[in-house]
Amino acid sequence: MKQKNTFPPPTLLRPGADTQVAPCPRVVIVGAGFGGLSAAQALADTPVNITIVDRRNFHLFQPLLYQVATAGLNPSDIAWPIRGILSRQTNARVVLGEVCGVDTQSNAVLLANGQRLSYHWLILATGATHNYFGNDQWGSVALGLKRTDDATLIRRRILLAFERAEVAGSEIERRKLMPFNSSTRGYCLLRSSGNQVRGMNSGASISISSGARGFQRRRCPPSHDATFNSQ
Repeated sequence: MKQKNTFPPPTLLRPGADTQVAPCPRVVIVGAGFGGLSAAQALADTPVNITIVDRRNFHLFQPLLYQVATAGLNPSDIAWPIRGILSRQTNARVVLGEVCGVDTQSNAVLLANGQRLSYHWLILATGATHNYFGNDQWGSVALGLKRTDDATLIRRRILLAFERAEVAGSEIERRKLMPFNSSTRGYCLLRSSGNQVRGMNSGASISISSGARGFQRRRCPPSHDATFNSQ
C-alpha cells in the first residue's frame, strides 16, 4: 500500500506579523485569471494559507482586449495588480513566477527559477490558448488576442496600415492596405471589427470567418457603420 504524503503543520502568518496565528493547510493556485481569483476569494474566510502564482503580477480583463487592439483603451485600463485585488485578504499571498512542472510525489509546484511551493491542495487555473479550428499552421501568421502584447501588436499594425493608406499614391494601393481578416465565433470579433471601421472612418474592408468554413466580406464606405454577418 502506497504511503500518503505527510506534511509538517503549516502556519498562517498575517502580513507584517511575526506571531503564529493558526495552523492551516496550504493551497497553491496557479493562475490569477478569473478562475484563480474567484477560487482565492471564495477561500477568504477559510483557515487555509493561499499562495497564488502567476507569471505576471496583474490580472487582465480579457473581454476588453479588443478595445486595446482598436485603440479604444490603453492596456493599463484593463489590467489591475493582483496584490491590489487581494490586499484585504489576509490569508493570501502572491508569487511572481512561471510554473514549469508539478511534483505530485512530494506535492510541490516547481517554478522556473528553481523554487518549490509545497501544497496540500493544488488548483490549476492557467486559462485557455488560441483555437485555430484544427488549422495549427495559422498560428505562425495569424495574431491571437489573449494578452496585452497581442492587443498592442494588433493595434500597431492597424494604425500603421491606416497611416500608409493615408499617403498611398493611388486608390488601388490604398485598398490593398485596408483589408482586415478576423476569424472567431465570439462577441469580441464583431465589436473589434466594427471599431476598426467606425472609430477610424476609413472605408476598410472587413472579412469575418466563423471557424474554418470560409469568409464573408462586407464593404464599409466612409462615414457609415458596418454590418457584419458571420457564417
